[in-house]
Amino acid sequence: MKYLPEGPVCRTHPPFIDHIKTADRLVSGEMFLIQRCQQCGMLMTNPRPEAGIIYKYYTSDDYISHTDSRRTIQEKVYGRVKACMTKKKLGIARKYIKAESPSLLDYGCGTGEFIIAAGKSGFNAIGYEPGAGAAGLAEGKGAELISEKRLRDQGPFYDVISMWHVLEHIDDFPVVLSELSQKLKKNGVIIIAVPLADSLDGAKYREYWAAWDVPRHLWHFSRKSLVNALTNAGFNLTGRHPLFFDSYYISLLSERHLGRPPLSAAMRAFISGSLSNLSALLGRTPWSSEVFVFKKNN
Repeated sequence: MKYLPEGPVCRTHPPFIDHIKTADRLVSGEMFLIQRCQQCGMLMTNPRPEAGIIYKYYTSDDYISHTDSRRTIQEKVYGRVKACMTKKKLGIARKYIKAESPSLLDYGCGTGEFIIAAGKSGFNAIGYEPGAGAAGLAEGKGAELISEKRLRDQGPFYDVISMWHVLEHIDDFPVVLSELSQKLKKNGVIIIAVPLADSLDGAKYREYWAAWDVPRHLWHFSRKSLVNALTNAGFNLTGRHPLFFDSYYISLLSERHLGRPPLSAAMRAFISGSLSNLSALLGRTPWSSEVFVFKKNN
């Protein structure tokens, strides 16, 4: 394990404040500490696995975003929701880019559904996925993927770069954001979706909140900390959009973490997700997950 010596955005060395301790409930059962940087306010998993061993925490048939499995009710629900949300995501991208055949990079594309859907709707779409298993599934469906070297060597090429629940997985994300900004055309946008730790469901479930997802999630954002990070990387916020279904899905996983039987978990998750969405609709708390659209400073 490695400890972070400084805040990821402020790059200073203030004492970190312990925020919560929670478990990896997917693979290892190990406990991890989440700390807050006193300077930039970022929540971070600290310590976290070294780069050379982090992959083992993704090695599970139950890691749904890297599999197309539909064995359980939970996986079937996830598949249906993912298909519905793909349409919403495309609508968001189209709202901000008016080019006839815009170029799109889906960074951290998982099993490729969004790339394929984007291509069918008129985008010149390509994906980047470092996970070998998920990349193989994406390519098996006909999705076009780009290698790390080819991406690194490109100049400004994309109208849109999307990161759907990806930023929280990237160890040194400010460096990656800086690199991706060089891949955007003038007036290009970067679309980032993340779970928000200060949502109502986050506050309710505390250490059992499924979106902590340690140690796969290395960072844990609020609206303020995410906007500060992107502003620091040379972007301006131009829009925000809720991911309405995420509160229900995250609540369902959280109820399962608490050991509820399936029917009870589903009923409680529906109530919890609805209350979280209502609180966000009334402006009291953020949505469980939100999409942020940033335009590159030119």
